Amino acid sequence: MDHSPAGKPAFMKYVTLLYFLVVAQLAAKRQLDSWLPVAQLVALLHNWIDEHQMKCDWRDRIWLGKASLEVARSVHAAYGPAFVVPFLSTVAESRTMAGDAREKRSILRTACFHYLTRKL
Repeated sequence: MDHSPAGKPAFMKYVTLLYFLVVAQLAAKRQLDSWLPVAQLVALLHNWIDEHQMKCDWRDRIWLGKASLEVARSVHAAYGPAFVVPFLSTVAESRTMAGDAREKRSILRTACFHYLTRKL
């Protein structure tokens, strides 16, 4: 992972990827009452990296997968299983809870950012 100031766009891609993986973890926990299976987590991670044409070595991929579970567990413990509901809503439903969804997206993105900055 590029940690230099010139690497800020790369760092923000890591934040966005971690955010995506945490939402997937929380959705799985809410819908299946279990965290994502490793194979599904790896597939999501690889697909996201390919889609965004991001460079990410295998050690960072493992680390981000582990980080997604740690952040998801932390958010789940702090806010409960209903936290992820706005992320799973239809467009019509999301309009009715727009403020709540925006706040939760901000909370989650901040949690991902702080996790990455603490661990680097």
